[in-house]
Amino acid sequence: MTTYILMTSDNIGPYLHRALQVGADTIIDKGDATEGLKPYRSELGTIMIVDDTQLTISAVSQVLRGLDCGSIYTYTDPNSALQAYRSGEVRPTLVLSDLNMPGMNGFELVKEMKKIDDRSTE
Repeated sequence: MTTYILMTSDNIGPYLHRALQVGADTIIDKGDATEGLKPYRSELGTIMIVDDTQLTISAVSQVLRGLDCGSIYTYTDPNSALQAYRSGEVRPTLVLSDLNMPGMNGFELVKEMKKIDDRSTE
């Protein structure tokens, strides 16, 4: 089972309800990723990071390495991440996605990934 965490640098409050509605497990502040990820240490096997900003990907990857995670797959384009997920190329235990990205936002990405999960358990 995959855990879905959305990340934002905006105020989390207005987004939390919608994040949970689409199937995300939580939403964390990008600026405090270390604290936000601590409760999910047991799920730090194969990780997919999706963010349109390479700087954020680098920073979050560094935090995860400090938490002794497994493999990290990074994507700056949510459509590429979705394709890798759909094809089974990457089967993450944890997906960390930016909330605001061009083309497909984090809500839409989680919703599409959850549809794939639902089909695979039928």
